[in-house]
Amino acid sequence: MKYFTLALTVAIYFAHLSTPVQADTTQALNYLHQSLNRYHNSFYVYHDADAGGNHFIPSGWMGDYQTIQFSRNAQILPYSGATCIEIQYHPENNQAWAGIYWQYPEKNWGEFQGLNLSGATVLTFYARGAQGGEKAEFKFGGIGSAEIPVHLKPGSSMVYSYKVTNVGDSEETYNIEAIATKTWANFLGLPTSIKLEPNEFATFNIQITIPIGTSSDESDLLIVRAYSSSNSAIEDTIETSILISVTNAINLLDFNQVGNVLTWTTASEVNNAGYYVWVGIPTLGQCGDENTQYDRVRKLTNELIPAKGGLSEGAFYTYEVPPSESNVTLCYGIEDINTEGLSTFYIIPIFRSEC
Repeated sequence: MKYFTLALTVAIYFAHLSTPVQADTTQALNYLHQSLNRYHNSFYVYHDADAGGNHFIPSGWMGDYQTIQFSRNAQILPYSGATCIEIQYHPENNQAWAGIYWQYPEKNWGEFQGLNLSGATVLTFYARGAQGGEKAEFKFGGIGSAEIPVHLKPGSSMVYSYKVTNVGDSEETYNIEAIATKTWANFLGLPTSIKLEPNEFATFNIQITIPIGTSSDESDLLIVRAYSSSNSAIEDTIETSILISVTNAINLLDFNQVGNVLTWTTASEVNNAGYYVWVGIPTLGQCGDENTQYDRVRKLTNELIPAKGGLSEGAFYTYEVPPSESNVTLCYGIEDINTEGLSTFYIIPIFRSEC
């Protein structure tokens, strides 16, 4: 089998970036602003070797991984930047497949909390083979058989894809079972069994539709199980929680204080009405995320700061705080209010003002 080489650059985009600028002063300043805010507009898995905006670690090696040659510092005609990822695979045993998961934290197979990518709408990557004819698959999610939450709004729908792969060295028949307590999932067309050759796979889709008027306290658990008809030890089960989302989901990128000005940036905002700004004096001298850790907590804004972001783009906010007493540590927080009046507090412990 011919080995393959992949050159890969991956980014998850939260907002559309503008086109390259021309060489005049205004556009040059705009380009500079865009460059400095690159990691606020996109969430990079890999941007360049050792780039500060990189996320996740290629630590989940699977299959015939001993035969993988991996370089994150390759310089073979990268699509952008100075470097790219190069992967070479030379199969030497009957598995004839290998894979790498990018994980966070490192080697996280579902035991730990990962990164919150709420608001991300597009996963973009660029890949090419060294000679042509190489076969590779790219996907996201799917680690382990742990419960995977999916948030949907009433009246919305999505297609959830499952794949069954025969990683054995002989033909195998797999039985397929799907269970859900509610009628949100459409199992029409889902086979009860499927026969696969070695290394062959089949993909099937399940349509999920949430009826209008569904309340936020409702949920469903979708369970899909695939198991071998000849070997009971070969089985995989994926459980997917279908959760109703009627609250806002903002992706807060940063929350800073420069002098007496607070700033915060979002990557996306869903069902968001706006913000209130709060201030308090920490009882232990350090900011924390519990209300009981503060004295003299008060709201600085009587009127709501209107939301400016949306589903596919975020926004930048500023608020000038009033002068405070001397030699007092103040901690600031923002209260996010959704369109139904529900609130979420964001208190960033590392940002405080000592006046």
